[in-house]
Amino acid sequence: MRTTLIVTFFVFAAFGLAVPERAYSNPSACEPFAPEDALTALNFVDDLFTDDAWVLSFTGSSDWINISWQLGDPESVGFLEYLVFTCGYDRETIFETYFNEGYFDFSLRTYESYEITLQCSSNDVTLYEMALVFEGRSFVMHRWVVLHTDTRIITFSLIFPPDRSDLLYEYSTEQFPEIPFCRALARPLQ
Repeated sequence: MRTTLIVTFFVFAAFGLAVPERAYSNPSACEPFAPEDALTALNFVDDLFTDDAWVLSFTGSSDWINISWQLGDPESVGFLEYLVFTCGYDRETIFETYFNEGYFDFSLRTYESYEITLQCSSNDVTLYEMALVFEGRSFVMHRWVVLHTDTRIITFSLIFPPDRSDLLYEYSTEQFPEIPFCRALARPLQ
C-alpha cells in the first residue's frame, strides 16, 4: 500500500509532464542541473522528518529529483519533487500551463478519486488541500507548489489518513508556518 502511494508520484516524475513552450521565460538564461540542486532538495525540509520511523528514498535525473518519506503508523507519505526548468519559467503562466487540471489528473491518476477542497497562496507558495481515495481508503493531502527560484520549483506533499489530520497539520505548520494565515484566506474550490 505505502509503496503504491509513492509510486503514484514516481510514475508522474518518470514520464514527466510536457511543459508548454510558453511556460519558459528566457531561453538565453539557462541554468542546467547542478550537484547543488540535490543538496537544496534534501535540505528543503530540514529537520521535518527526524523521527527514525520515516523511511527515506531518493531518485533523480537531469531535470528532477524525487525524495519520499514513508511512515507506517499512521500510514503516511511525504514527497518532494524538485523540478529544474533549465531556461526558467514564466511566473505569470506556470499555474495555467503546468500546475493545472491536467497536472493533477496525471499525477493523481492512480487514485480512485481526488478533490481539491482548498487552495491558497502566500508569496511564492501555493497550497492545495485534497481529499483522496485510494483502494477504498480516504486520505488527506497537502501539496505545496513553491516557486523556489526563477529556474527551480519544488512541490512538497504530505498525505495522511483523515483520522490523523492532527499530525498532518503539525507537520504542515512546522514546514510552512504561514499555513494558518493562508488557510484563513483560502477559497474553497468547487
